[in-house]
Amino acid sequence: MNSLHVRLMLADGFCAFEAKREEIVECHVSWQRGILKDLASVEPKELTGSTVQCFSALLPFVSNVSTRKLLMELSNGWVLFLDNGWRGTDPVYATVLSSKLGCRAVRVTSTLQTLKKDTVSRYGGTILEYHDPTQKIKRSICAVNDGGRWVFEQRGEPLPFENLDDYTQPRIRDRFGRATLFRYLNHLGIEVFDEGWAESDALRHATLIETQDTNRAVRRNEYGTEILDVKQFPPIKYPAP
Repeated sequence: MNSLHVRLMLADGFCAFEAKREEIVECHVSWQRGILKDLASVEPKELTGSTVQCFSALLPFVSNVSTRKLLMELSNGWVLFLDNGWRGTDPVYATVLSSKLGCRAVRVTSTLQTLKKDTVSRYGGTILEYHDPTQKIKRSICAVNDGGRWVFEQRGEPLPFENLDDYTQPRIRDRFGRATLFRYLNHLGIEVFDEGWAESDALRHATLIETQDTNRAVRRNEYGTEILDVKQFPPIKYPAP
């Protein structure tokens, strides 16, 4: 894994919480153990290392259900949260954990649209959901390719730093693009898309939470529902961001 893979994993989706890492870990582990009970073990492990080294702990990517979560401390009191689902981090974590912890949270996606022989092989989109301690989702903004048609939506009261003129751009996909998303995240103090962040060798403090079935014949998701066994998904080739 290298810094390009880190940027692609972030683009596929992550959550971030304005709370102490230890409190988020304790809340998540308690929540999952209460659901899974004796069906699976949920164990946290402390990590230190560069950005790339910490992100590598999430591998392999899996389909159906995530088995690993990474919580990494950022500056300004935020904690990054990712899982190892190959489609990106499940957005449910932002809703559930922010409600349980009573903290601010964001769910972010900036998926790159990819083409194969002039046909879209992966639809792109940019999403920002902002949760505050008193509401599930206070603000939501997105511009996504919905099966071949670009759609722009916004809900809730605009945040103080938003440029509302952007949302009137003639081309729908330009109304909320990656540059605008990155600017909004910087206003919130979330710097993961800043130049050099993914490449930094600075020591990061993180926690890896791993879920392992106690009954290998059956695999269940985080809500106790039986599903197909997890398998490693083949790597996806992305264009350079």
